[in-house]
Amino acid sequence: MKDYDFDFTDQRYTLTLIGLCFLSFALVLVILIPLDFFGLIWSILLAFLVPVFIFWYNRKKIKKTGYATIYGTKAEFRLPALQEKLEYADIKTYKVSRHQSTSLEIELKNGKTFKLYANPNFCITARFDNVCAAFDKAVQQYKTDHNADLIRKKSFF
Repeated sequence: MKDYDFDFTDQRYTLTLIGLCFLSFALVLVILIPLDFFGLIWSILLAFLVPVFIFWYNRKKIKKTGYATIYGTKAEFRLPALQEKLEYADIKTYKVSRHQSTSLEIELKNGKTFKLYANPNFCITARFDNVCAAFDKAVQQYKTDHNADLIRKKSFF
């Protein structure tokens, strides 16, 4: 058993923030250009600056901190929004991808999926790399010891 703490990228928050930026861009264009209150050049400039400001102001909320405990037969992930206990016997497939960013994707036999990502633009990926390496090592050891039917999907890299 070993405990880890790591940073990861909150995908849901990131996509919501990007959607909000596009929406604010469209709204500023639709509202300010027909009013001709600031003039065309200033309206277009504001249409670009408002989403940039929104993203810049909220960018630090994309990074979240999680905790993981890797055991011989299971792994526990404690994230701000959920706590997930994954028994290795319940895993159908898993994939660990490491390139510029790191991802861990686990598909369980009941069809449920568990995904975590660490993007170097928002967080330090080295600690999440360590968690993924320990998870991979523990699952491979479990597979060898219990002759389990776990499939490790290959990464593109």
